[in-house]
Formats: sequence, structure tokens, C-alpha cells
Amino acid sequence: MSEIKLEAYLDKISKKAMDERNFNILETGTIADNLQLSRSTVSRYLNDGYKEGAFSKIKTHPIKYISIRVLRKYFKSPRLDYDSVKNLMNEKKKMSTSNRDIFNAVIGSDGSLVNQIEEIKTATLYPGKGLPIMLMGPSGSGKTYLAYKIYEYCVQKEIISKQSKFQSLNCAQYFNNPELLSSLLFGYTKGAFTGADQDTAGLIENANGGILFLDEVHRLTQSGQEKLFSFMDTGQYSPVGNDSIKRKASVRLIFATTEKLDSTFLPTFVRRIPVIINIPSFGSRPQSEKVQLIDYFFMNESRVLNRRIKVSTQLINALASADMEGNIGKLRNIIKYSSGNAYAKFEDSSEIKVNLSNIPINYYQSLIQYEKFENEPNEYVKYDFNSDALPRHTNQTIRIIKKLYESTIEIIWDFFNGELDKKQFLNHFNKNVDMLFDSILFKTNYKNLNDSEYEFLIYQIKSVFDFMEDSYGYPKDGNQIIAIATLLRSKNLQSVLKENKIWNLHKFEIIHELKNNFRRSYQIATRILALLSNKMERDILKEDILMVTLYVAKSKSNNSLQEIHSIVVAHGYSTASSLANVANRMLKDNIFQSIDMPIDTTTKDIETKLIDCINTVNIENGLILLIDMGSLNQIGNSLNEKLNVPILMIDHVSTPLVLNVGNLILQHKGMNEIRNDVYLNNKINSQILLPRKKQKKAIITCCHSGMGSAVQI
Repeated sequence: MSEIKLEAYLDKISKKAMDERNFNILETGTIADNLQLSRSTVSRYLNDGYKEGAFSKIKTHPIKYISIRVLRKYFKSPRLDYDSVKNLMNEKKKMSTSNRDIFNAVIGSDGSLVNQIEEIKTATLYPGKGLPIMLMGPSGSGKTYLAYKIYEYCVQKEIISKQSKFQSLNCAQYFNNPELLSSLLFGYTKGAFTGADQDTAGLIENANGGILFLDEVHRLTQSGQEKLFSFMDTGQYSPVGNDSIKRKASVRLIFATTEKLDSTFLPTFVRRIPVIINIPSFGSRPQSEKVQLIDYFFMNESRVLNRRIKVSTQLINALASADMEGNIGKLRNIIKYSSGNAYAKFEDSSEIKVNLSNIPINYYQSLIQYEKFENEPNEYVKYDFNSDALPRHTNQTIRIIKKLYESTIEIIWDFFNGELDKKQFLNHFNKNVDMLFDSILFKTNYKNLNDSEYEFLIYQIKSVFDFMEDSYGYPKDGNQIIAIATLLRSKNLQSVLKENKIWNLHKFEIIHELKNNFRRSYQIATRILALLSNKMERDILKEDILMVTLYVAKSKSNNSLQEIHSIVVAHGYSTASSLANVANRMLKDNIFQSIDMPIDTTTKDIETKLIDCINTVNIENGLILLIDMGSLNQIGNSLNEKLNVPILMIDHVSTPLVLNVGNLILQHKGMNEIRNDVYLNNKINSQILLPRKKQKKAIITCCHSGMGSAVQI
């Protein structure tokens, strides 16, 4: 018996178990007996299905397996694991269709469209015929789909009857024949024009008691707009051919346009439409909604083709990242063609694979330019026509984060239980923190993709660091800002430890010990994340407090004991901190501090920040400043007057230069040796500013015997 047949059998008995409350038929032994198969074979099939997410496991004795596809018909969000049958039956029941909000099915209803849907509901529920609605957005953004959802919502709320009609018309089709467009809308009388052999009702009459949707309404002539707003005012209209006839109709009106309201519409027409709804383009939607739309269309194709579809993550990422000029309509067409192309190649298979090779050739170049696929793993997402639920995506970055978070928890727990000494613990956690932030910083590209959520995080974290610097003297580090923003954006503020047993059982013990061992770093991390939480109005997870604490601790640990102190100063958001971070990592010692400076910062501001920074360290053996622009040299003389130490100023800072200087410091070279080496190996000039010692005031006198001067003094 194949796995597919076993799956069909489990679907059947799962439904029976739920309806009759007899769950013993779901035990492995019972299934094996009924199918006359060996217990080991059935057990292997069931375990494979459980790992693939097709079956849920009820961990009684003996273990029971139940189809998750069947569970989705009874419960809102069925899980893969249940401790008992009672635990299963306590799952949140699925709402009946009649009580479910129609707009919940609209992708973006809890995101980019939440305000728009609220406005739509307000307009729809307004007494009488509701308020006319104008849907504005680029072609293919989903205006027609949303208009029909408004109709379904009206039926659901019993605002209109189930028998009422949804009439729609694309005005652009009749742009060159305004008379025909008027006759379609308002109807016509016999003899109104050649071929008008009888009185004919228009769309307004047909939509009486229901909804009339006019797409591309900007194509209406001024005369057509005047007739329409006259109907909106009075509820009356005249058919083409006889203005003396006045007919009445109660119609809810929805309009759609791709144009600006002040471009082609009469001001008198626009004034009569109180609700203007802006629909975002595909490109301006959040990444999560783009992926949901892709999932929705691939699931539709799975149902149309009656096949399971496996889609490569490369294709999904390409579609989600592409600039869809045709928006959602273009996306749907690409997915339809790609699925059909794959179906033609796998017609006899129960499962088809769709990847980049299946997309239309004329779209290929415009799609693949957004992604570098050579480094992506060849993974596939499954779409099952038998399932009601869309697949859950776990991208590579999330998997890496989850793995490193879990590894860090194990390291901490081993240390707290005495299985690692302090040195081993520090080495392990430093390595994990480096791996984590290297993974997310170098494998994500939020900035280049103009990710709005990432930019929002950067802005908010930067303002938090500004506050921390002003209030607590914590130095602002552009590298830390980018690292924390990238971590939170990559996780999307979701937990990756919710299934980790150590974390779930000992979360508060771990946090308590972390606080004791890294008190200062913990205070900084909690303060940063608490301020961020208030600004974003979203809770920050304890697992993120833990990781940011370790990140801050690592940044402050292993301070070098070198005799000469060094600071990298550069213009840019994170230029200096990135250079210092790379050098410290490669040299395995925190040799360099960093100061990031905005482009428009004055030399006085830089001098102030340098003095604040220098006041926290011992510089009695000298100070090296590595700077990026000649203009910063101006601060040398000013600092020289305030600091009674020699200062080595090195211009044109770069990664090779910083590494070379760091190596020389570790070799305990003096300032003159470092200066000479930098000139020989890096071909860069520098200068040493020696301290200017102020001499005490003295009186000089001249006297042959000395007695006269002594008496005078």
C-alpha cells in the first residue's frame, strides 16, 4: 500500500473518530490490523507523515495519529502534538462561516489594509444606501476583488438580500463610444438609436437593491459623470432616448480608478464621494503579505490542477522581491503560467515541481535581477489542494537564528550547572554571538530592498541610542544599531524558542543568572529594548533581551591591555564602528573604540565626543586617532591643548590600515615605530602631536653680587 492510500485511509478514520468520539481506531496497531499491514510499515508511514506536517500525534499510550487536514475542518489552528485526547478536544473550535468576518480572508486585513477595511465598513454600514466608495490604486492591485468582498460583506450583514446582484462594468471598454456606455448604465427606450428595437434595462436597474461597481470610472465623459451624480443625489435617472421618463433605483455604488481625482473628474462628481480608499501596490506591501499572496495563488493552482504543487523557495523569493508593474494581476498570471508549464511536464504525477525554469521567458530577466540564487539552498514549499491552510514558511535565516538561540541556551544552562567553566563559557557564547550576527548581517539585504519595517526599526533604535547616550553616557555605536535592528527584523519579533524545553522550563532562572553574571550589560540591554518596546508599542521577547545582553557583553568584554589607546573616527552611519568591529574580531582583542559621525557634524562636535570617549579610558601612554578625512586633522591641535599626552594622527583610515596598526599595538610598538611602519607599508602620512607643557612663571634678575636682587625680591 502506498503512502497516498494510507493518507486517504487516515483522513477517513480521522473524520469518523471526530464525529463518533472514538479515538482508539487511530492507534498504529489498529490501523495495521485493518489494512493487513505490518505494524512497522504503518508506523514508518505515520512517522514520515508526522514529520512532514500531514498528521498530528496524540501522545497517549499507545500513540494515536490523526489527519491534520481533517482537524483543520474542526479547529482554528490545529497543532502537530497533543498530550491527550482531552487536550485535543480543548483546541479552539473553528468559527462557523456565518459568523466569520468576510474581510478576514483579505490578505492584508490585519496589516496594510487594516485602515482601509475599517473605512469600508463605516461606509457600508451607513444608514440607507450606505456611502459611495472610490477605490484608488494601480492597475492589478486588487480593486475588483475588494469590491466583490464589499458585496459579500453586505450580504453577510443582511444589508442587502442574498438575491441582490453585483453588477460590474469596466468603463474603459467603451471609452470611444460614450453613448453606448450611457445606454449600458441607464438603459434605453425603443427607437433611441438605430437598432434599439425595444425598451432595455440598464445596469442601474439590474443592480436595484444591490451593488453597482464601475471600474476605470475616470473614463466616463463629463456628461456621463453629471448623469451619475444626478442619480446619486435623487435616486432617479432617465433612460437614453426619453428624458421625460424618471425611474427610481436603490443602488450602492462602488467606483475604481487608477488616476488622481483632480486629473479627469469633475469637482462636482468628486464631492459626492465621501469615502476614498487607497489600495497599496504589490511592491509597497510588507514582505509577509507578498508571500501570502504568492501562497494564495499557488494554492488556487493546486486546486485547479488537482495536484500537489512543490514550489522552490528561489522562485517564491524572486516573486516576492520583484517590482511587479502589473501588481497582483501580473503575479497571478506568472504563477498560473508557471504552474501550467510544470503540469505539462509532470502530467502523470500526483505532485508537480515549479521552479525558476517554469516562469515565462519574457519575465525571467526582470525577476532574477533581484536575487542572487547561486547561494540559496534548493528547498521547496508544498501546496496541497486537499488542505484549507496555506503553508507556513520558515526561511533559512530563521532556521539559523533558531539553531543559534537554542545552542546559546544550552551553553548558558551547562555553565549554570557547572559543566563549563567561566573561560569555556565566554569562548562558546562569544563564538555563538559572532555566528548569529554574521549570519543575519551578511545574509539579509533589508536596506537595499527598501524594507519599510527595517527602516522603521533603524529609526526607532537610533533614537533609543541617542537617549541612552544623552541620559546614561552609553556610547552610540552604528554597528550595534544595525545589528539589533537586523536581528529583530529577521525574527519579525516572533519567538524561536517557544518549543525549546530548557527555555520553557527554566526561562526565569536563566534570566536571573544572566542578570547576576552580566549585570551592567543586562541593564543596558533591558533599557534599550524597553524604550524600543514603548516606541513601537510591541512587546519585546525575553529571548531577545537575553541575546542582546550577550551581544552588549561581548562588545564590552576582552578589553585590550595595550599601552596605547586607539580610536577610529569616520563620517557615516556605521563606518567607524564597522571598521573597529572587523579589526577587533580579526585580531581577537578589543583594541579599537569607534566614533561614527554624521556628514554634517562640526569639528567641535567631534572634539566633544572624543573627549567624552577618552574620559572613560586610560590614555597616559598615548592616543592614536585613525581618521577618514583630512578635515578631521583640525581637531588634533585643539585636543593637543586639552590632553597632556602624545597623539598620533593617521589619515585615510581603511580596513588594512586599522589591521596593521592593531597588529603593531599588540606587538607593543611605540608611536614612532607605528608611524614609520604605516608610512612604509600603507604609504600614508601621519603626524605626532606632542603635549604642550605650560611653563611656570619665573622672575629673572641680574645682579653682580646677587645681594641686591635678593633684597629686592
